[in-house]
Amino acid sequence: APTAYLADEFLQLQELSQGECLGGRSGFVHGKYGIPFNLDQWSGYLAERERFFEAVARANDAKGGHENALVVYSGDSHNAWASDLRGGRGEQGPAAGDVVAAEYGVTSVSSTGFESFMRFVSPELVTAGFEAANPDLKYANTKGRGFLLVDLTHEAHKGRYVYVDTVASSQYKTFCEASLDYGSGVAERRSGLTRAACPPELLQEL
Repeated sequence: APTAYLADEFLQLQELSQGECLGGRSGFVHGKYGIPFNLDQWSGYLAERERFFEAVARANDAKGGHENALVVYSGDSHNAWASDLRGGRGEQGPAAGDVVAAEYGVTSVSSTGFESFMRFVSPELVTAGFEAANPDLKYANTKGRGFLLVDLTHEAHKGRYVYVDTVASSQYKTFCEASLDYGSGVAERRSGLTRAACPPELLQEL
């Protein structure tokens, strides 16, 4: 279903700019032929990314596994993501399939994201497309505005994605959509992020 403020436009004829038309076509080509979506992100720096993963894997091994595993935060896309960072694509990299770190992409508080510049596609469809293209993407939300609430200890990392139902009014409701947890031990961290329900008392503490 479309977001509420775009419901009237969903599946209706729209006047699209030349840039929006080209963007839609290029997105199809990227998906069909496996071309990196944005060369200004990690997908445009594959060799450098693999060297980074190698360094992280060596640091993990030097510390006896994933006892001091790396967690990466990002936020430039204005949308929410949570992914396993998996090595093994390079000749000298970690063994294929090894999760070397977890990445939390944090949504913006009020600035728009994919729901703005891909307004001709339902945000749910955009999210489903990204998840289908990347099995290491454990969570995505391409329309919500909010923040990431982090619970970090020596044993585990929990990232709770909290949103508001509107940024257009001072009257809003807050809700937690998902908790992405990164391990309470070596074995759990090697298997990557796990998705869990938000604790009921979370919003009472905010």
